[in-house]
Amino acid sequence: MTKKNIQTLLHQILENDNLIKKEKMFQKKLVQHFQDVFATEIQDLEPCTLDEFKIQLTEGLEIPNCSAYKITLGNEEFIETVVKELVAAGLIFPSSPRLLLQWW
Repeated sequence: MTKKNIQTLLHQILENDNLIKKEKMFQKKLVQHFQDVFATEIQDLEPCTLDEFKIQLTEGLEIPNCSAYKITLGNEEFIETVVKELVAAGLIFPSSPRLLLQWW
């Protein structure tokens, strides 16, 4: 990440009205200390390579049919935009046929 991008990220942290001062200072220190692992542009990211795995379900138990948590429409739109950008960049890919149809 370039020094300019780090400064931009630090500015965004300090200007974030959703954080209290203590949280802002913690995030600022975190970014400064680990600036080599933060990315502000999708082009700065590399694909993640994880081994495939399978979740073993306990026999007789059902998967809950509900969302994990509620999000606002604005957050939902933001998440959808970021996911589409990451898919387009080849950094992530859909993990189920339902998602595959939704994103392609």
